[in-house]
Amino acid sequence: MADRIEDKDLLVLDSKEIDTSGRYEKPGYKLRIVQWLYARKDGDVGWSVKLERRKYFHNKDGEERNKADGFSLDDLALIQKRWKEIIEIMKNPPEPAFAEKEKEPEQEQAPAGGEPGLEEVPF
Repeated sequence: MADRIEDKDLLVLDSKEIDTSGRYEKPGYKLRIVQWLYARKDGDVGWSVKLERRKYFHNKDGEERNKADGFSLDDLALIQKRWKEIIEIMKNPPEPAFAEKEKEPEQEQAPAGGEPGLEEVPF
């Protein structure tokens, strides 16, 4: 199992937001070419480029989740229309790179002997 997994959209062919306007929530989706990256603690790093349909929804706790989904006939028609573009991206994907992790904000260092702003003031 990978210790770090990231996905990067290379091309979004079609998408729909999760619809919560009605009585029941309707899942959203993305039809995309995606680059999956993974890294393990042992140093093994890998990547792959996939054409996928991913379904987005909320679980019972309200957290957004997603899972792979099958292609519809409309998806296949769109894929067929943009086949040359899809093949070009999949044959020549960008160099894989993990997103930069957000750095922790640096804490202000207190001057020796006290808290910041409480320096001795000569009278």
